[in-house]
Amino acid sequence: MRVHHIDAAGNDMGELVVSNDWEHPSVQWFPQALRLGAGEGIRFTCEWSNPDDHPVHFGVTTEDEMCFVGGYFYPDDETVPVTGPGCLPQGAGLECFAPKLS
Repeated sequence: MRVHHIDAAGNDMGELVVSNDWEHPSVQWFPQALRLGAGEGIRFTCEWSNPDDHPVHFGVTTEDEMCFVGGYFYPDDETVPVTGPGCLPQGAGLECFAPKLS
């Protein structure tokens, strides 16, 4: 799975996340919030290997291949500071996610 930043014209502005492990996908926290301008977005793509002798298509069953990307977003409000990795504006403050403890 790969996630790329795409500008308003559809041009690739660079890779944001890569994960080659389907069972334990990577998690990416940015040190600062990633701001997307008007018309910009993200594009994710997936590749898989099919060693079977029949076509496999995207779907949500155990007979299908899957590829999902999740993320957090919020309307841009420059009056609320965003600080720290994993912190997002929430109301008049910040919501910060604790790292996974081993």
